[in-house]
Amino acid sequence: MTVNRNYLHGQSFISFNDQPNSAYFIQKYNLPGFVLGETTQATGYQTISVPGSTISYNAFNATFILDEEMKTWYEIWKWMKTNNNENITSDFSLHIYSNTAKRYVMRIDFIGGWVNQQNDVLLVDFAINDDTEPKLLDVLFKYAYYNPVLLDKETGNDIIIGS
Repeated sequence: MTVNRNYLHGQSFISFNDQPNSAYFIQKYNLPGFVLGETTQATGYQTISVPGSTISYNAFNATFILDEEMKTWYEIWKWMKTNNNENITSDFSLHIYSNTAKRYVMRIDFIGGWVNQQNDVLLVDFAINDDTEPKLLDVLFKYAYYNPVLLDKETGNDIIIGS
């Protein structure tokens, strides 16, 4: 029996912990996947696979609308420039709201984030001069790990899923 047939089409934005007064709305993004490592164990009859002890996380790809004053591009460039040193990373969060944008559904806290390579911020295509379509900026974020946090509808408290 299906209880909720509403599909999530809510508003989403990113906030950076070292930029507390800024939020960047996202046009599209992927919920990054993860893989539990696997190891093999030899037995007298055959080698069997068993769960490993490490988790690998996929990169987080986000597409932003480029604002008219290019503040989004500049702030992401500044964040990347500050955090592209060997020992400096920064935490950021993805905030997901319901379809009506009235209810906070989930927050994913990305720990130890950075933009690794020059081509991970895709250039905006200014060759097309179409006033009906906004310019989009694609950014591929890397990070150490993430923690998804759900909002409990009954109590209003966070439910930490992973840590």
